[in-house]
Amino acid sequence: EVWNSLRDALKKVNKQRYQDDDADVIRGAVDCLKTFNVDDDPVMRRVHESLTSIFDEEFNMDKLRINDGYRFDIQDKTAQILKSLPSLD
Repeated sequence: EVWNSLRDALKKVNKQRYQDDDADVIRGAVDCLKTFNVDDDPVMRRVHESLTSIFDEEFNMDKLRINDGYRFDIQDKTAQILKSLPSLD
């Protein structure tokens, strides 16, 4: 369930239209990784650390809207992390 929530949240950076609260939704999903990592899973820890560095306090939807370079960078980094997530099939 945590991985599904994270995937859904991260897909928000690839949308054409952004909602103001998308940044909070993404950060909340990232925070859940730490909260639910009770077994100190190394994959979950690595993904959390990577995402925390991307979706820091400087991250906001206005920057995604107006700064193409920033948006492409965030989208690329997010896509790489999405590809690395465990398969849920």
